[in-house]
Amino acid sequence: MDEVLQYWLGQLGVSFDRITVALGELVRPFNLVKPSVYMDGDRWCALLGKDMMEGVVAFGRTPDEVGRLFDIAWRGGGTPTALDTGAEEGK
Repeated sequence: MDEVLQYWLGQLGVSFDRITVALGELVRPFNLVKPSVYMDGDRWCALLGKDMMEGVVAFGRTPDEVGRLFDIAWRGGGTPTALDTGAEEGK
């Protein structure tokens, strides 16, 4: 079956690897739970929940970065302060 699928994807000019990457993006926590995303000072903030103390939150320099950091926070990878990319720089 994979050979047939790869043949037709090849005919369409799409590689199996590109589809795998696209599907991986669709199932990221950031894309599934859709947190609020907004500017907070000079950083982007992604927040799911009623506030930063009770919700899942991350900060980043770009929307893409805040999305990736939100995924880490969603999986229990750190606190909001640890996930703020500017925290270590004193910004």
